[in-house]
Amino acid sequence: MGCDLGWVGTFDGVVGWLGRFKWLYDYQTFIGALVALGAAYWTLRAIKLQVLQSRSSTKLQLAQVERHERERREAKRAAARAVLPLSLGVLGETARQRSQALLEVLGQCQDNFLPKIAVLPKFDSYSADVLSNLKEMVEFSTEFERKYYSRLIISIQLQASKLGGLSNDHSRPEAWVHAHNVEALILGEAEIYARASALFAFARGATNDVPLHIVRREISAALFLTGLHQIRDELIERYDLESDQIWEPTRKHGLPF
Repeated sequence: MGCDLGWVGTFDGVVGWLGRFKWLYDYQTFIGALVALGAAYWTLRAIKLQVLQSRSSTKLQLAQVERHERERREAKRAAARAVLPLSLGVLGETARQRSQALLEVLGQCQDNFLPKIAVLPKFDSYSADVLSNLKEMVEFSTEFERKYYSRLIISIQLQASKLGGLSNDHSRPEAWVHAHNVEALILGEAEIYARASALFAFARGATNDVPLHIVRREISAALFLTGLHQIRDELIERYDLESDQIWEPTRKHGLPF
């Protein structure tokens, strides 16, 4: 009997204890909402962490791509710079040979005009490999450096066009080539030689700075180095080639261009 009372007493105690949580039934909707809010919070937090991780991974991938691209450009630039001294040497030698050929043309002028019976020498073209190397330097250089390389390439292209014009005018019966036109071509070759020479320090690694421009005095030096000693003094005096003024070959500056 004592055992039964003990069991009943225990059961009554459990029922009484559970009765204390009757409020759970009364507030089950509210409690459910709280649980749902908690679940939503942790879900949103997990999504936010996933988004942040995704962004971080994307930024890391972009940084790696940018680094690889930067390394690729630097390698290309280094390769182009390594052969630049060879290209500049070829450029200078071609300018020297063409200057000598133009000196021969100038020597045939009579009364400041080139007679129709004059024979034009063969003008060597600038190497395609040299132009390709210069274009690579344009592609893989900074915007600031690009201006100098572009100006050199433009000078080469303009000179080719002017030499073509010389040949055409000389072959046309109604057109005459003036001695000043030949001098302009000689100065054009001197410009190419001077621009190439100014790049040698950078090409050989003596400096990391590409020149900004060339000055008239460098044109004078180029006339000497290309062997035009017979007419150099005359051209220096006529076109003020001993000054430190920036070389801008236009009629505005007293040049026959």
